[in-house]
Amino acid sequence: MGRLNLFAWLTKFLPLLLLLGMPALAATDSPVLLREKFDARPFPPKGWEVYTPAGNGWHSYQRPNGKHRSAVVGKVTQSYDAQSWLISPIVDLSDNPDPLLIFFEKFGYLSGYHHLEVMVTADLDPYTPKEAAQWETVQSLTVQSRGFAWRRRILSLKRYAGQQVRIALVARIEPGGSYWQVDDLMIRNSTADLPGMPEVRVSGKDGRVDLSWGTATSSVDVVCRAARPDGRFYPIFRSHGQNGYTDRNLHNGITYWYRLSRETPEGDVLVTPPIAVTPAEGAVEHLAVSE
Repeated sequence: MGRLNLFAWLTKFLPLLLLLGMPALAATDSPVLLREKFDARPFPPKGWEVYTPAGNGWHSYQRPNGKHRSAVVGKVTQSYDAQSWLISPIVDLSDNPDPLLIFFEKFGYLSGYHHLEVMVTADLDPYTPKEAAQWETVQSLTVQSRGFAWRRRILSLKRYAGQQVRIALVARIEPGGSYWQVDDLMIRNSTADLPGMPEVRVSGKDGRVDLSWGTATSSVDVVCRAARPDGRFYPIFRSHGQNGYTDRNLHNGITYWYRLSRETPEGDVLVTPPIAVTPAEGAVEHLAVSE
């Protein structure tokens, strides 16, 4: 083979040989497992699905700057219980011990209360309609619209580490012109550039549960409680500078589930994984700590 032909052969095939010799990237080699900016048309993006039995469901919205788009749901004109689901493609959380769901959100203006839920499912049966799968609520919000600015929401998915999951943004919005706008959604590993989740300690005693979460900060901490880990978490206490709360008048022998939602001065909202505790008679303290 002449020098010229050898050079041409190497130029053509050397990149392929180098590529074949490279190891495959593991999920942990990159902190970002899923990212969707909702800029591409048509809507929904590839791999995503919208399920809306009635009303005006999730759709694409041109941002005022003219450069970017967002996902938005609102202006539901049907019944109060009209829902709209925005469902992600499958995300592999194997080998990812501390995954986070992060997105920016903004609420529109008008009256009424709107129920917004972030949900996760590991029920990936291809023969089951996705909206009929076994979904668990990561966070539920009841919002009275006032025209909020953009803020970043950070939700722990540690409960689902090691699994394959889908996420869904589900809105039940009263008739009117209000909306929920979502942008730059990602699932990624927890890294040092993100604010750390507060560590929550809960202890069950006779008819009560004591909660504490480190030192007091300038953040607003909201304690939420549910009857089961996949149920709706209702806010029961809103802290302004306190770092603890006692939930009283509880039933011994019943397990309660708690989350802490922290609203930072920078506009972030951090939501811890659920933590269970069971009040019991006597002086024995049943302690649990969020990981």
